[in-house]
Amino acid sequence: MELVRHILERAIENQGCASSAAKICITIIEKEMKETFLESLLNTCQQWYQNYNKQFQHFTTYHQLSAFMIFLNEMYCQLKRRQLQLKMQRESISPGRVLLSLLWKCCNDCLHPPIISSPVETSCLFFILTCIGKDLAMELPTQLQELLASVRDAFLNEDTTPPTVRKTLLQLIELHAAHWQLPAPAVIYYYPGSTKLNT
Repeated sequence: MELVRHILERAIENQGCASSAAKICITIIEKEMKETFLESLLNTCQQWYQNYNKQFQHFTTYHQLSAFMIFLNEMYCQLKRRQLQLKMQRESISPGRVLLSLLWKCCNDCLHPPIISSPVETSCLFFILTCIGKDLAMELPTQLQELLASVRDAFLNEDTTPPTVRKTLLQLIELHAAHWQLPAPAVIYYYPGSTKLNT
């Protein structure tokens, strides 16, 4: 528990450490026999999110959420990439599904005030959904539809959503419509400098 807590704290304190912290966790998970570390990690992540939600109303900074999301996403992608078919013994639920559910909750939080006013968090949201959008559609289709409805509502709300954020949300809407793979014209629209690099 102490090791899990220390790793998670480092990952959240410094966003640059999130990816490395996830890789360390995966290495430990692959070597352990009883999945004690894995279960502790998932429980700690769920507890951190619950505590974050309780404290959120009393804090004005929320940069830790992005680091937490990047850590969860890296954990999920590593588990998937290595095809670790693990199930927590007591709950009979796959760790991947637990991580996906947590990521969905975090993504949903990014779409509501005051976080929706932050381009940094919105960019993180876009990155995460680019990585897990297809998996959410397969594993948690109802939750994904709820999330997309929140994306639409935030995009339409000009009072609380800045123009830069609205552009990212529009790109997210188009990305989903294109089955999580933007067509070339859309890429050129959102990233006009990319065509110059390719010529």
